[in-house]
Amino acid sequence: MASVLVVTMQRDEGAMLSRWLAHYASLFSMTNLAIVDNGSTDTMTLELLGFAERSGARVLRHYATDLDFLEKGRVVTEVIHTLEADAHRRWQRYDFIIPVDCDELLGVFTRDGVSLTPDDIHAEFHAWRGIDRVLRVGMSLFNVPGQDGWFSPNRSFHKGIVPGGELMALDKGFHSPVLRSGDAHERTRLTYLHYHNAPFAVLRRKARLKLQEPYAACTDLEQLRRYARDPAVPGNHLIADLLLTEAEYEAIYDHELRIMVNPASPTLLYSPAGLVRWDAEAYLALNPDVREYGLGPLEHYVACGWTEGRALSPAAAMSG
Repeated sequence: MASVLVVTMQRDEGAMLSRWLAHYASLFSMTNLAIVDNGSTDTMTLELLGFAERSGARVLRHYATDLDFLEKGRVVTEVIHTLEADAHRRWQRYDFIIPVDCDELLGVFTRDGVSLTPDDIHAEFHAWRGIDRVLRVGMSLFNVPGQDGWFSPNRSFHKGIVPGGELMALDKGFHSPVLRSGDAHERTRLTYLHYHNAPFAVLRRKARLKLQEPYAACTDLEQLRRYARDPAVPGNHLIADLLLTEAEYEAIYDHELRIMVNPASPTLLYSPAGLVRWDAEAYLALNPDVREYGLGPLEHYVACGWTEGRALSPAAAMSG
């Protein structure tokens, strides 16, 4: 079984941190988790950090400034190098390191669904042991506001997982790690369930908390639009959350594919065409070229088959 270190940086994530700890501890054990705390003051968060530390996780509290958060890539790179050096002194090494945000839970595309189980996720890591390139998480599945268990793919939102001993530098979003050997990557079946879309009021509050002044206090929509277009504004991507109305927010995936991720349910797909139960054999029978696609039929359909208009069932093929 691959040895995997997981590192996140967070501030006052509370319930989200609780879910993150439960998920990654079940996959890799609490002793392989590291949390960089960026100055949390929330009582629930502080209690969770104490629990994690007592259970064997590393909690680093000396990166507590706003500047540290803005330089998250540099900070997490430093932390990874420190933890790897510490492991080396104990004659240990990590096969892989996962730099990940607190609202991202690792999963893997299987033939029949998206799995969050240790067996399926470790099987994917086992297949890549010994690689000296970045493992690319090719797309993330963003939670659909107000629809528990439903997710929609962001096909351009890729992230990186790095082989042990190879990391040179991380960008702030962990999208394109640079290794000693360069930035070459291999796309994997791994994905993230990205719980980016909080309830509307919470989304706006968190965006303002993460923005610096004068941007955080601004309520003028035209000025906010100017800030959002200005690449020099720190965290300008957060301003988009302040420009949406609640109705617009709840409709952001109305014209996209959505997938149900629930271990107690069959894999369901929903789009403007209606609701369909996923059937891998039917998809492969209608699209035999997909048998040559190395990441499996469901990953193919979500990544590109739906946008290409490929049929999922014989009935859909005849009606098309």
